[in-house]
Amino acid sequence: MAKNNFNEIDNKGGVADLTAGSFGLNGFDILDETSAADADARYYALLALAESQVDCENLNDGQAHTNIPLVAGMQVFGVFKDVSVATGGKVVAYKL
Repeated sequence: MAKNNFNEIDNKGGVADLTAGSFGLNGFDILDETSAADADARYYALLALAESQVDCENLNDGQAHTNIPLVAGMQVFGVFKDVSVATGGKVVAYKL
């Protein structure tokens, strides 16, 4: 089951799960304009592999954000869902 925020990590193993996630051990998705994130997936970090424009919902503030510019190598942290990438972009989305 997808975790909606960091507090829900305690249901799966607390700090050990957060540590595993921070090293990518919970898995990741590589997203571009041809792929769509799983509707149940929650991500804690987005890493741009190429210059990208990202749309997502940030569960920390409950807001939908559009056209977030990420330069290659830039990483943003939070609790994201419904992540999509505009044409030409490529992002690694690390699962929470």
